[in-house]
Amino acid sequence: MGARSTGSHPTTTKADGHLIEYFRNAFSVGGGANSGPTEPPPVKATGGTRSDYGDNTIHQLKATGSLVFPDQFNKDVFYVVVGGGGGGGADISGGGGAGAWRQGTIPVTGPVTIPVSIGAGGAGGAYPSDPGAAGGNTTFAVPGTPIVAPGGGYGRRGGDGGPGGSGGAAGEPSGSGGNGTGDPYPGDNTASSPSNGWGHNGGGSPSGGAGAGGGGAGSAGVAGANPGVTGKGGDGIQLRPEFHNSSHPETIGAAGFAAGTPGNFFLAGGGGGGAYPLEPHPAAEEGGGGGGNPTPETPGAGAGHGGAGSNPHAGGDGTAGTGGGGGGGGPTTPTRVGGDGGAGVVLVYYTTIG
Repeated sequence: MGARSTGSHPTTTKADGHLIEYFRNAFSVGGGANSGPTEPPPVKATGGTRSDYGDNTIHQLKATGSLVFPDQFNKDVFYVVVGGGGGGGADISGGGGAGAWRQGTIPVTGPVTIPVSIGAGGAGGAYPSDPGAAGGNTTFAVPGTPIVAPGGGYGRRGGDGGPGGSGGAAGEPSGSGGNGTGDPYPGDNTASSPSNGWGHNGGGSPSGGAGAGGGGAGSAGVAGANPGVTGKGGDGIQLRPEFHNSSHPETIGAAGFAAGTPGNFFLAGGGGGGAYPLEPHPAAEEGGGGGGNPTPETPGAGAGHGGAGSNPHAGGDGTAGTGGGGGGGGPTTPTRVGGDGGAGVVLVYYTTIG
């Protein structure tokens, strides 16, 4: 009589009840919609402009800075590094070459800070007939193995275009295109690039020909021709699909892609050549198109258009954050200046799962 049961169902004291309530609140025990421990948030780096969509994270750096990977970060990271585009020359001149394109995958274990230095676009040539300036190198300073993408070569008139990641182009009266220091692009945007990146030669121009196109990361610049025919800039390269965050057009615009155009995502086109005077070549009205991609309905790649045979004579600027070359200047008047090259960029992608 009065003895407490010692069977398989022990009584619960008031203190036990408080402990059970604590665990129920802390871990949502009890079969509710949120039962089980709360998942920790994904581990992500900081730095640049970050875009998160689904299980994907992209960082885009158009200015010198750094990427900071926290202590728990341990993932493979895919990178794209593009040098600054070269400036176009002035006065019936060749377009600037695109910056070299490097890409690949590296393992990253935090904590680690990776500095980033963005190559500036080269200045366009000044009136009356100065060459442009070469683009600057972009560096993703991975410890022990820094990744460097050289800037594009300058365009000029009356001589050879400058060497660079992709070579600058020549203009009237004659000259050869500058050599691209990168390897030819194999046509596979998921492949890893060689250590010298991808890049192509600028176009040359014969006597009496107009400005040629600067080399692009995806193809060579088109030569100028007689009588007074301009050359188009070399094509850029399309980013691999993981960067195609078309559901967020604000991210596309921020990265310097053709804003709001899903499926474009081309960077590093060569600058177009500057046109010959309309007299005696009426067909030379248009400057050479800036390098885009092989599909005409989706041009872009950040390259400047060549200056026209009538106003406007100035070469177009490359777009910042694309490494596109500046367009060559057209003929006559103080407005025949070359376009500036576009600054380079570093893009990084990784998944937040696994």
